[in-house]
Amino acid sequence: MMGKLEFALKEYLNDKISIGKASEIAGISIWEMVDELKKRNITLNYKISEAELEIERILQKYNKK
Repeated sequence: MMGKLEFALKEYLNDKISIGKASEIAGISIWEMVDELKKRNITLNYKISEAELEIERILQKYNKK
């Protein structure tokens, strides 16, 4: 059986999901997902739109004090 991380990586590598969605599926932060990609010698294909979404999520998280 394929684990969440492996499934997320497979979908990311097949350009079916973004790195943000992959990290969400795997249950890890986007930065942990970047580390997983590095460990596996997978090139990061990070789009500006994904960075904007991640920044938005971070701002929402920390503005909910």
